[in-house]
Formats: sequence, structure tokens, C-alpha cells
Amino acid sequence: MDKSKYLEREMAISLASQTTLDISGKTKAQLKEYATSIGLTVKSSLSKANTLDVIHSSPEFIASEKQASVDAVDNAILAFEAKYKNDK
Repeated sequence: MDKSKYLEREMAISLASQTTLDISGKTKAQLKEYATSIGLTVKSSLSKANTLDVIHSSPEFIASEKQASVDAVDNAILAFEAKYKNDK
């Protein structure tokens, strides 16, 4: 692999690994639905800000973010390999 392709691949991996989900724009109902999707239960009585705090500080969210980062890196590698599959 030449240097420019190597750098392109590493940049794609680096950017993919920094992927984070911004949930702050979601409504309170959407936040509750998201929390449920990652296996977290949040009280309906919480304010939106408190709901965000509970989600962000939960092990479920942290694990979900880590998995999303791993998946994004895997996808970046697959995309790079597909782009250059005939360049061997």
C-alpha cells in the first residue's frame, strides 16, 4: 500500500473512531425511546436536562457509544477496502 493510501485509510479510521451520537436535540419522548433502545430505563418525571444527564452517565450509553465507534471503524475499513479492491 502506498503512503497516500495508507494515510487516507488511517484518516478514515481516525475520523470514524471519533463518532459520537448527539442526542441533545431529541425531545424528551425521543430520549426515553432511545434510552429504552439501549436497555436503560428513565423516569418520565425527569426533566429533559436530567434525562440527558442520566443517559450520558449510564454504563449502557457508554457501552453503546463504544460499540458505535467500533462499528464505524469497521465500516470505514470496509469502505476503504472496497474502494481499492482492484488496486492489488
